[in-house]
Amino acid sequence: MTVIMGYDAMVPTKGPDAGKQVMRPFTDVWARRGGTWLLIARQAKIAVAN
Repeated sequence: MTVIMGYDAMVPTKGPDAGKQVMRPFTDVWARRGGTWLLIARQAKIAVAN
């Protein structure tokens, strides 16, 4: 099993940032099953700065 954390870019279709590219942190959890890697969990959320 492995956990990967980082940032990715996306363009929301709704909300105040609709149509703009934003960066969001993510966490992916991968597990080796039957000789291949499977993504078993993912969390990503646009962080709002105050």
